[in-house]
Amino acid sequence: MNMKRDIVVIPIETTARELMPKLYLAIKLAERGFTTYFGLKSMVHEIALRSGRAIFLDKGYHPGVSEAQYAKLREAGCLVVDLDEENGVDFKDFHMLGVRMPDQLFGIVDHVLVWGRAQYEHLKAERPSFDPQRVSVTGHPRFDLLKPAFRGLYAEKVEQLKRRYGPFILLNTNTKYGNNINGRDFIIEHYGSRVKGLAERLVYDDRRLESNISLARRLAAETPFNVVLRPHPEEDIGVYREVFAEEPKVSPIYDDTPVYWLLAAELVIHNHSTTGLEAALLGKTPISFSPQAVDAGFIPWIPVACSLQMRSEEEVLALVGRDRDSWPSAPDVSDILEDFFTLSQPAAEAVVETLQRLAEAHPPAAPERRLAGYLAKLRLSGAWQALKGGATMSALAKNKLRDLQPDIVAARFADLLAQAPVEAPVHLEQLHPLLYRVRPGRA
Repeated sequence: MNMKRDIVVIPIETTARELMPKLYLAIKLAERGFTTYFGLKSMVHEIALRSGRAIFLDKGYHPGVSEAQYAKLREAGCLVVDLDEENGVDFKDFHMLGVRMPDQLFGIVDHVLVWGRAQYEHLKAERPSFDPQRVSVTGHPRFDLLKPAFRGLYAEKVEQLKRRYGPFILLNTNTKYGNNINGRDFIIEHYGSRVKGLAERLVYDDRRLESNISLARRLAAETPFNVVLRPHPEEDIGVYREVFAEEPKVSPIYDDTPVYWLLAAELVIHNHSTTGLEAALLGKTPISFSPQAVDAGFIPWIPVACSLQMRSEEEVLALVGRDRDSWPSAPDVSDILEDFFTLSQPAAEAVVETLQRLAEAHPPAAPERRLAGYLAKLRLSGAWQALKGGATMSALAKNKLRDLQPDIVAARFADLLAQAPVEAPVHLEQLHPLLYRVRPGRA
């Protein structure tokens, strides 16, 4: 009779930023004896409920939705732990932290993991329900994979991209409100209560869309570089494909984790995107291109702080036109990055250690419940969906989960094991095209 709390379930919403780090975390958990299920949120949620002893590692609290989900999970005997995906790229006033980690969160989860000491201290000062015994500073595993020790993880595909696209400038766009794949009415309905100043932000996005397109045109026409334009997963890439249909030097692409593209690019340009932060952590010198004058509190500030800041196309073109050896280095913001992202410690190890302590301190109250019947149904469902051409999902969900495919997941798993060998065998199983399991032992 198994009375251990040895199951972790991890929902994935956007594979471009979540698949690799969460797969890496699953491997590290398997080394400590945990079985991890990851994939479509509805499926891992059901597995947690049926197990009665899982740790549900959520990616973020959503007001009006998460309360009922968490209550049901805890009633079933599960622990709920919050590791937010938006925890570090915030506004000066910690607006995102206010939305995603309000005071009520601390009463409905068992533990909260934050990326850095800065967020911890803000929450400690501003949340009456804050309990230091139930909040840990761990960092996030996605930043582990940006460290020099993991460069080999990306090397093969980086060389492929360089051969295919030649010397290129990567332009990352992030007009997910003004150019959303689901349209403006969807944004107004679903983001109105979560995004401060949404009406103003929509106008801002419309202007950014125009300025990014204009910059891409000029970079293609006036420099020797090609341009790879990589939109946010929620953007409508069709807009860019239509605009640049007759421009062979501009390639609008949405593919895989941005890290491959960041490493392959000669230069990285963004407005105020997380990719600017990632580029800086990879040793690049990102440019924050922001031609519109806005209040500093209107945009995420850390991606801008770690970039060269440019307000006009002429500034960007002047830098690109210089000899590359004379390009300036990125600003040194190492103190800020440590304060907000805890880069000095291995985040995956810190998360695993925290989950292990929770599992040991809170053993399940009931014996193990069998999952075999439910998993067999999922396998049959997956086979049937494959015969019909895949799962039925919205265009947005398909785009955000586009890399949650058996061949891609298996390849990433093999890459991670090759780059960071494990001390004991672990293996990956596909349970459904949208659900996977990593556990100790051999297949």
